[in-house]
Amino acid sequence: MSTPCFGVTHAHIRENALGRFKDGHRIRTSDVVRIELSQGYWSVYTQSGSHYVIATFSRNGGRQSLDTFLALQKRVTHDTHYRFH
Repeated sequence: MSTPCFGVTHAHIRENALGRFKDGHRIRTSDVVRIELSQGYWSVYTQSGSHYVIATFSRNGGRQSLDTFLALQKRVTHDTHYRFH
C-alpha cells in the first residue's frame, strides 16, 4: 500500500508550544505501509516510521473511509512524491 492517510489529531506526542499537532488539527501522513487491528484499535504504520492509532471515527463516513481504503489497497497501488526521493 502506498498512499497517505488524513485525520485529526488528539493527544499527539509531538504537540508543541507553537500548536503543531494540537488537538483538533488535521494531519496528512506519509505513505502508509501497514494497517492492522489490535485490541480494538486500528494502528497505521507509515513509510517514515510513524505509528498512528485510530481511536474513533468521524460520524460522517469515517469508518466507511477506512473500509474503502483497505479495499483499494488490495487492488490499486500508486507512488506519491515521498516514494520518489
